Amino acid sequence: IRTPLILLGLMIILILVVIDFVLPNMATLLASLGLKDLPLSTRILLYIAPILAYIPLAFLATGGICILSYLIPATRYHLARLLALKLPLYGPLALNHFWHVFAVMIGAGIDLLPSLTQAIQVIRNPYLRDRFVSLSTEITAGGSLSGTFARETALVSPLMVRLLKLSEQTGRLRDLIPQAASHHHNQTFRQMETLVTWLEPSLILVMGALMLWIVLAVIVPFYGIFGNLS
Repeated sequence: IRTPLILLGLMIILILVVIDFVLPNMATLLASLGLKDLPLSTRILLYIAPILAYIPLAFLATGGICILSYLIPATRYHLARLLALKLPLYGPLALNHFWHVFAVMIGAGIDLLPSLTQAIQVIRNPYLRDRFVSLSTEITAGGSLSGTFARETALVSPLMVRLLKLSEQTGRLRDLIPQAASHHHNQTFRQMETLVTWLEPSLILVMGALMLWIVLAVIVPFYGIFGNLS
């Protein structure tokens, strides 16, 4: 996601430059010329200019709130829960290390419950870690691996559940769980690549439309002035 982040940063810099340098001088010049019949794009830009001036303050306030929230354990836990349940692809990405460690330990011949316990420790998200600890408790109490994971539909795909069920029925945990982990990894990064593939041109189109709007809003009124002078 490096390229989309760079494009987003350029878009923010463009907005800040327009707010701090272009709009104040433009508004002063148009007011001194006494123009009344301004194009619609220019009127909209001048109307929202005072609102856009608060964008840097909004960024600073949002960043400060996020930092303070992260320092409070209860708030950090709720934020982890929100990311796990609402942010697309966050949950599968956060579980990549879990499935990798689980598959390696099962493939090495370690028993199911110790492998599951050790794999849960590598989950960094506290909410997801607590969810999988509760799943591990159910499995320890006698629940099946596939049946327990089947209830986590937002985090475990149906194909993963079928592979886990097949490994239980055939007794081939050492062979099929690494395949399930590999499937989870490939599926997650395929979805991420698709998201980034659509995100990059979308940001370019938005930035291009923003540039076109600003250029039209700034240049069109002055073309009218030059036409009157001629």
